[in-house]
Amino acid sequence: MLAVSLLGTPTLTLDGQPLALTRRKSRAILYYLAAHRNPLTREQLLAFFWPDLDRPAAQQTLRTTLHGLRKALGSHLLVDETTLSLAPDTEIDVRRFEAGLQSPLADLQSLVSHLALYRGDFLEGFTLPDTPSFDDWAAIEREHHRRLAVRDLTTLSQLHEA
Repeated sequence: MLAVSLLGTPTLTLDGQPLALTRRKSRAILYYLAAHRNPLTREQLLAFFWPDLDRPAAQQTLRTTLHGLRKALGSHLLVDETTLSLAPDTEIDVRRFEAGLQSPLADLQSLVSHLALYRGDFLEGFTLPDTPSFDDWAAIEREHHRRLAVRDLTTLSQLHEA
């Protein structure tokens, strides 16, 4: 099973073993896919990661990047003619963190377990200097998840106070 941790320093594991993707852009695409619940189109990825390249060059770069990701991830990366996504059984911490917010976490132990998922800021220490749109997106996500954690910490302190 593929596990992607985006809260705190990002980590990737495949079948319990650390997965090392040497190319920073490959990791960024994987993180971007993991943070989105719905499949993304190739067009979205081209516009987001290679906005300054002409279309044929951007398409070739994406094909090369996807080839490397397929070799590393196998069936955990779902690619068809137009869309890309991660396999449904992929363990993604931000999705679990947000899913825990859908149901009220009124008891202390549930809240503590839920907050344990927040190991730090979203994509802490990871940047993509040649793609400002990625860093802008990551900053927005970072703030969003930080606010969710603060809200839960406030609830936790109120439970302790009570």
